[in-house]
Amino acid sequence: MTSLFISAVAAACGMTLFTPRFGTLDRLPVKFAKPLGRRRRSLAFIVVIAGLLMFFLPLVTTDPAVMGHSHWSPWNISRQIYEGNLPPSIPFMTTATFLVLVFAFGALCLDSSRDVLAKIAILGLFTGLASLDDRISFETLFYGKVSYHNHSLVRHVGTGDLMFVLLGAMGCLLYIAFNESSDTKSAPP
Repeated sequence: MTSLFISAVAAACGMTLFTPRFGTLDRLPVKFAKPLGRRRRSLAFIVVIAGLLMFFLPLVTTDPAVMGHSHWSPWNISRQIYEGNLPPSIPFMTTATFLVLVFAFGALCLDSSRDVLAKIAILGLFTGLASLDDRISFETLFYGKVSYHNHSLVRHVGTGDLMFVLLGAMGCLLYIAFNESSDTKSAPP
């Protein structure tokens, strides 16, 4: 049943991708990307740079201290993995969210399109929401195993601050992308 559904969806996608357009090309509506204004682009740069700087703040906490530290930044975690003090298992979705911020910075440098920024922000929101499940990856990274107590996961690692910052940055980027009123100049009183 599931494979039948998947093959039907794949066939429908293939038909829409490879079906030629009907009509003449001069009748097709042309969609121009709305550029970001100067103020929105500056705000987006500030949000992206602030999000990238959060890579260096200790936003991950460990309850029993690991290697003498109870507060960890993603930079410290990366450095300890590189030096071989921590196992080479990285929390994938949290890393992907930081990479989306890097892509947002590159997109702002190369293109000032509202649509591109909105798509990157939506992708970042999805990876940020998926990174909420990285708590187990952090637990495995620091302690080597996931411990259970009374059939509930005992959490030794707190990543709430990091997830709040990453989701907040992506939400701000999405708001900046669609808030055109911040580009208009207010009339003098």
